Amino acid sequence: AARVTPKPLMQGSQTAIVVGPPGEEIYTDKYGRVKVQFHWDRVGKRDENSSCWIRVSHPWAGKGWGSVSIPRIGQEVIVDFLEGDPDRPIITGRVYNAECMPPYGLPAGKVVSGLKTNSTKGGGGYNEMSMDDTKGKEKITIHAQYDMGTTVEHDDTQTIHNNRTIGVDGTHTETIKKDTTIKITEGKYDHDVVANTAKYHVKGALAENYDDVQKTTVTKEIEIKSNTAHIYLTAAKEIKLVTGESMVQMLSDGTIKIHGVNIEIIGTKEVKMGVGAQNVTCNTQKVITSGAGITTTAIGVHELSGALIKIN
Repeated sequence: AARVTPKPLMQGSQTAIVVGPPGEEIYTDKYGRVKVQFHWDRVGKRDENSSCWIRVSHPWAGKGWGSVSIPRIGQEVIVDFLEGDPDRPIITGRVYNAECMPPYGLPAGKVVSGLKTNSTKGGGGYNEMSMDDTKGKEKITIHAQYDMGTTVEHDDTQTIHNNRTIGVDGTHTETIKKDTTIKITEGKYDHDVVANTAKYHVKGALAENYDDVQKTTVTKEIEIKSNTAHIYLTAAKEIKLVTGESMVQMLSDGTIKIHGVNIEIIGTKEVKMGVGAQNVTCNTQKVITSGAGITTTAIGVHELSGALIKIN
């Protein structure tokens, strides 16, 4: 009778090196399988022909969801065999070695745990999520080599019990569909545009309330303009306009004071000043003074001149 050689039984796990075609850093198929070359293989050429496709174990593997971390060419992996069958290899883990060292120098970095990738092709960059468990200095670090996107389908709540600093080297844009509230319970609020202009546009009404003093200092001109309505300035006690030696002062008791070295009141058609029935009216033709009593007094010469003077 013919002699039948029994199928060998793999007695344990082995390690191997992930391989692929020249010039590739990641070589896989749609199932996430990779190819390897075992250390005992003296025939393989460390390329895509060194083994069959081998499945890779992941912490999660769902239907269109789970975790993915494809072993890359050059990494050392642990290969097991289902039920000891040499034709059913499966990668169950990965290990560091002298060629592939951990991302955090050991033993000095033994308190750091995390994930750190390597930009492909060519390296030179990385994405990272790491946790430093140094007592009293615990820290989580997230690094995106290029872009970072975050989507929250419902609420996002952040609580920071100390300081927060945000630095943006480029443009900062925020689009908010509904309300925005910023409440400062202690401390102050500084808004500083160092080297350019600031622009505020409010399509609806704007209301500002200050419980203490408001001070505005402008190095150059100030322009306040109402395109279609009025401008109102209201003060409970006093409004004062001052420039140099000139001043206009309005008091809540109805007193208005005008002070200046020279005061000019000019109207293109008419200027009228009056108290009750006592009035002085100036127009382009004449000056009219009327009242219950009119007194003119001069310490020196009192002169009346005109083409015709009528005294009635």
